[in-house]
Order: sequence, then structure tokens, then C-alpha cells
Amino acid sequence: MAQTSASSPTNERIVQVWIDDPARVALDFDEPLCPAVAESDCISGNPSVIHLRRIQGLDFEHLPSASGTLLTVITEATHGERHLYEFRIEFGDGDPDYHTVAVQPSSPIHSLLGPGDVRRGLEIAASRDLIRPEQDLWNRLKTFLDLTQQGLEIPIASEHAGVSLELITQLAEWGARARDDPPLTSTDR
Repeated sequence: MAQTSASSPTNERIVQVWIDDPARVALDFDEPLCPAVAESDCISGNPSVIHLRRIQGLDFEHLPSASGTLLTVITEATHGERHLYEFRIEFGDGDPDYHTVAVQPSSPIHSLLGPGDVRRGLEIAASRDLIRPEQDLWNRLKTFLDLTQQGLEIPIASEHAGVSLELITQLAEWGARARDDPPLTSTDR
């Protein structure tokens, strides 16, 4: 197991990290991360990436064995606000399904844009012949809309449906413009 967790897309730096089971996972960072109370000449950098590597298990007395562990990360944004992230790490056999976990900023979709705007945007895309109902993407977008109708958050529905947030945002913006623009009226008299 070798995985990387990155917080750089959010412009946050890592200030503290805990791993509940240090007997089976080694941590490394893209820049030095000094202990909160450093008694050495350690100069902390501004780490934004954590690399986890599975190691041959060490035997710590009084530490129970588990099928996984919890990685807790505290980050600090440029304006000083702190965020807490928790990652459940499961130990499996073989290679992990992914190698990088990136902490992404909140959905780029403005809170006033919603699934109705995406639906209107999809209709606009179809009217411009950018997409057709027989295409796989059409079905994935319909799945996205069904999932949001069931109450799933937009980023999660996007991921489950296999549709990028960039496309969802574009469709929502087209739909919002269509919603906000008054209908065209003729100037002919």
C-alpha cells in the first residue's frame, strides 16, 4: 500500500497529523512537518501532501490489531482558519484501488444553482445538438439528476453518476441564464 493525500487544491497547509495505528503505516510529507512541541532545530515547512506507506507490522505492546486505522489531518488555510479531515484507512491485500486522495474545495457550483438549472442546461445542450438522448453521457446526466432528486449532494451525485463537476457547473450556468433571461420579444409592429 502506498497512497498520497493532498490538500494543496484547497490552498491549505498541514499543521498536524495523527495515525491511530502507527505499527503498520509510515507517514512522509512533501515538506518537513515538525512536532507541535519541537525540542530540536526542526524548521517546519508548509506541507500539503502526506504519503502513506504500508510497512511490515511492528509489535507494540498493548496496541490491539485492527483491519484498518484512522488518519486525522488538521490543516490551516492562508487566512488562519483550521479544518479537520479524517480518512479511514483499510488494510487490504495487493495494490490499493487508488494512489492519491486529494482534498478538494467545496463544490464549485454556486449555492443558488441547483438540479433544476442542470436539467434546463441539459435541454439547452440538446437543443444545440451538443448531446443526444441515445448517448451514454445523456444517461449518466439523467442518473445524476435522479440522484439529486433523491436528496444526494451534488458532488456525491456527480461522482456516483460518473459526470465531472465541471460539466455539471457548465450545464447549471446555462440553465440559470435561461431561467434569468427574459423571453425575447419582437420589436416588429
